[in-house]
Amino acid sequence: MITIEILIGNNYNEWKKHMDFALGIVDSNMALREAKLADLIDTSTAVEKDHFTKWERSNRLSLLAIWGTILEHLMSGLPETTAGSLFLNAMAERYKVNKNAQARTLMSILSGMSYNNADGVRAYILGMIGNALRELQDIKVDDKNGFAADYIPNSSFYSLQSLEAMDCESLKEVIGETSNLVSDNFGIFSRLKILSLSNLPNLKSIIGRALTFPSLTNLWVKKCPNLRKLPFDSNSARSTSNLRTIRGETDWWEGLEWDDETTKHIFSPYLEEIIMRRNERG
Repeated sequence: MITIEILIGNNYNEWKKHMDFALGIVDSNMALREAKLADLIDTSTAVEKDHFTKWERSNRLSLLAIWGTILEHLMSGLPETTAGSLFLNAMAERYKVNKNAQARTLMSILSGMSYNNADGVRAYILGMIGNALRELQDIKVDDKNGFAADYIPNSSFYSLQSLEAMDCESLKEVIGETSNLVSDNFGIFSRLKILSLSNLPNLKSIIGRALTFPSLTNLWVKKCPNLRKLPFDSNSARSTSNLRTIRGETDWWEGLEWDDETTKHIFSPYLEEIIMRRNERG
């Protein structure tokens, strides 16, 4: 069962990510992706009637999920609408100022840095990237953003709570480690809650070593045929107390390599199989 964190006012980005993830997992986000069709009439086709019924069901479930995870006093001032997408749009406008404030903070950090000519240009650029990424809470990487790299630089994502990578043919490793960046096991991903990997045909590794994931709740892996090992070991098993679900194809899971069978046995109960549609099978 997927649990959505309650919106308390200062956690909108995290709440929205959980909401999108949960509704997407159970295929109930149709009403948030598509506009409502015109009302049915006597001449409506069977296809139109079926689509209308599915949209209404999706909208009803979406609204129940949204309203059930917001503190009552936060509902004040939001529109009285029966469309989940319109309700979410109004909420996004309300909390957009928080996201803009985060962006301004990052720009302030970057613009305040100065090159000291001591460690070289490469170290300076990596330092700029590291300082920016340390403050990020959500990262989404896909080909639509023009991403073309083998890996994302490891900058010890102290604040990162959600990481999503999808449709990136070039991506071979989610996080690439460099020797001059922090490499302790406790800082990297200490707050990560959602890790979603989808349609990454050349991905071979998440990170080159096992880590603890004390905050991880959901891991989703879909169409990553060359990912043969997860960054889990016996220490990970002891520290991943918040884990709720691992979503992936059964064949992929059974083909994974593990340091020992005990670790696999500990994580196996969290697996929820992804049923691939015929047109998704490669």
